[in-house]
Amino acid sequence: MDHRFALTHPDKIKPVLTENKLKVVALHLQPGESLEKHHASRLLLLQCLEGKPKFVLYPARGDSHPPEEFRLEPLTLFRVEAEREHAVYADEGECRLALWLVEE
Repeated sequence: MDHRFALTHPDKIKPVLTENKLKVVALHLQPGESLEKHHASRLLLLQCLEGKPKFVLYPARGDSHPPEEFRLEPLTLFRVEAEREHAVYADEGECRLALWLVEE
């Protein structure tokens, strides 16, 4: 799996599909759990399916801007470039996400 993460329960990430240049995984976080600052080696499309997790997008290398924080809502779709650091926090309750990792 391309994700590097600091998660106390790695079983929270479940593979759904691997086909050619596409990997789809499901992520289920309980209240208070998180996927700490990490990056994926592939383009990431992240969709919130349930809950309202906080998503933090860190600046690209060499960019001095502060991290951006977003509150994801169900059905929100978010694009993250390969190698861009980000984090997800279930700080307002349980959440479920679908992650599409696309090799460009």
